[in-house]
Amino acid sequence: GNVFLNPPFIATLAKAFITRLCESHKSGAVPQAILLTNNNTDTAWWHEAGKCSGLICFTAGRINFYSPAGEIAQPTNGHTLFYFGSNWAKFKKEFGGFGLILRL
Repeated sequence: GNVFLNPPFIATLAKAFITRLCESHKSGAVPQAILLTNNNTDTAWWHEAGKCSGLICFTAGRINFYSPAGEIAQPTNGHTLFYFGSNWAKFKKEFGGFGLILRL
């Protein structure tokens, strides 16, 4: 039931993953999820996620990722964490320290 989704940061793939997550959340198959994406707020897939989720967290700074070889990869832009579910207080408590949380 609970999902953490970090889709590939390729527009067409991100859209497919996000559409599937939104459909699964709306149907009740996924009652709660956190979606991590880059903060491309001008894209259709970002807006789709925003309309389907309840809260978002814009990270203060960029999240580092690791390559399979263990090297740190420096992202080129910031990130958004979308929360899908009804436990808003818990999301705010757990992720409030990572950045600005907004209700949609």
